[in-house]
Amino acid sequence: MPQGVEVQVLFRPPNFMSEKTPDWVVSSPESRLGRLTAYYGWTDLVRQQVIKKSRQAHVAAACPGDATERFADLNSLERWLNKKQPDVYALRNGIDLAGIIWHRPEYYPEASNYSPGHTFAIRLYKPYEGKGLAYPFMDECLRHYVQLCSQRGQLDNFGMWLSTKDEPRMANFYKRYGYLETFRKDGRLHMTLSDDKIRQVLLGA
Repeated sequence: MPQGVEVQVLFRPPNFMSEKTPDWVVSSPESRLGRLTAYYGWTDLVRQQVIKKSRQAHVAAACPGDATERFADLNSLERWLNKKQPDVYALRNGIDLAGIIWHRPEYYPEASNYSPGHTFAIRLYKPYEGKGLAYPFMDECLRHYVQLCSQRGQLDNFGMWLSTKDEPRMANFYKRYGYLETFRKDGRLHMTLSDDKIRQVLLGA
């Protein structure tokens, strides 16, 4: 966890696995999401749209496991939720799902001096992809997720990492946000989020 940052817990979150998880607004009025709003938690409508939108061509190309495994159908999605226990965020335009982000505790797969204990993934669906929504969505969710981790006592060795396809477009997208390349393996690029970026997000810079 970056030094010099005080985390303020704003509320006690609901159990995201409950059948009647309420929508919790995550994004602030000052966010750069425009008319879209970020929410914490699942609803039946979000579940249905994730399954459907995972079949979009750009998602299937970048993340083929979404349509064939993780979100192939409702049963697959529920199995994934129960096994991975992620904290999931939905970006919505009214009732239309624009994208999702999930965070969850998981230690870095390779031994290193910097071993972040949390992982992250993002999906943006058409027609919202390429509209400048990814970074502000990532900011709002990371800020909220740190609040959850603070309340759960999970801030020791806090850090964020991801694994993505090893291709220049994906690498550059995450680098511009603040991720650093660490290693490549089996066609995957592993990256960690810099402490400076985490500090910037938490301080609202």
